[in-house]
Amino acid sequence: MFGAACFIPARGGSKRIPGKNTKLLGGKPLIAWSIEAALRSMVFDGGVWVTSEDDKIIGLAKEFGARTIKRPPELSGDTVNAWLPVVHAVKEATTVMGGPFEAVCFQQPTSPFVLPATYQKMYQTRMVHRNAVVCGALEVPHKGFMICRRNDAGVMESAIARTHPDPVYDSPTEPVYHARVCPYFCLYDTALDASMSITKHDDMIGQEVSYIEGFDIDTSEEWDVAEILTMGMEEE
Repeated sequence: MFGAACFIPARGGSKRIPGKNTKLLGGKPLIAWSIEAALRSMVFDGGVWVTSEDDKIIGLAKEFGARTIKRPPELSGDTVNAWLPVVHAVKEATTVMGGPFEAVCFQQPTSPFVLPATYQKMYQTRMVHRNAVVCGALEVPHKGFMICRRNDAGVMESAIARTHPDPVYDSPTEPVYHARVCPYFCLYDTALDASMSITKHDDMIGQEVSYIEGFDIDTSEEWDVAEILTMGMEEE
C-alpha cells in the first residue's frame, strides 16, 4: 500500500474565466502552481494526479510532473458533484499503481498558493488523527455581528441569531474559522464514498492556513488579485 496521493481535478469548461486552468498566472499555467507545491512537499509517494477531460490540461500537467487521468464527459459538466471526479480518479489511479493508498489529498487548482510545508503539516496531523478528515482552516477576520445578508431591497440583515439587544455581545470572542476544503486529506475508503460531502463531515480537523494560501480564484476580479499576489512573491 502506498502512503498518500494527491488528486487535482481540473476541467476545461470554466465559464467565468475561459481556459482558467491553462491561463498563465505569474508566468506559468494556473494548474502548475498546485502540481509543483504538492510535488515539492515530498508527501505524496503515491503520486500527484491531475484528472481532466481537456487534452491541453492533461499535456500541461504531464509537463509539470503530474500523473494524469482522462475524465469521462459525464463527470465534466457544470453541475457534477465536485467529489465524483475524485472518486473516479482514485479508482483509476489504484488500478494504475496496482494497489490502494493509505490517504488521499484533494486540492483545487483554483487555490494556487498553498505551500509545500502546509501539505506536510496536514499530512502529519492526519497521521495523528487517522480516522479524521483534515482540511485547511482560514480565520474569519470579521466580527460576527457584522456578518449580514443583503435582501432583495438591499437592506442588510444579520446572518447570525440575536441573543442580546447589543449586537456586539453576539460576536464570538474566540477565533472563528472558515473550513477550507483545500487541501483536504482523508482516508482512502472515505475518498471512495461517492455520497460523501467535502464540506460536511462528522470528524473534521482544521489546519490553519494563511489568507494567501486560502485565496481561491473564481472570478475575473479574483484573478486580478492573484496576479498582484504573484508580483509580491516575485519581489521576495
